[in-house]
Amino acid sequence: LAMQKIRHYSTQRLLGNHVPYAIEAYPENDQRHLSAESALYCRIFIEGLLGVEPVSLSQISFTPSLPSDWDHIKMRSLYLFGQEVDVAVTRHRKRLRVELSTESGFTFDRKITPGESITIDIPHTAGIR
Repeated sequence: LAMQKIRHYSTQRLLGNHVPYAIEAYPENDQRHLSAESALYCRIFIEGLLGVEPVSLSQISFTPSLPSDWDHIKMRSLYLFGQEVDVAVTRHRKRLRVELSTESGFTFDRKITPGESITIDIPHTAGIR
């Protein structure tokens, strides 16, 4: 049911004539107090489907879960630890393949079972600490 609601909302807001925010910011609808809640839409995918959770200043935990009718999810240009990161989760039979690459050249590639958490230590780029 949740994925049906997300699919409907995304179709209406992303492919319709509105921006993907629940309530457009002030002054369009005069409800500026609700505009910050629009960030919750992004959190559905980053925290919900990818299960992203910071562990330390250089480590991130992933617990990805794909809906049964999805074979992959890709997110580009996430900013983690001061650098741009691309993440892809792909279904391979009964396992999930987690791929991560950073703009500095770091790559991570591992197959896990659905629901399994992995922690990735992402090296800092020069000048970032």
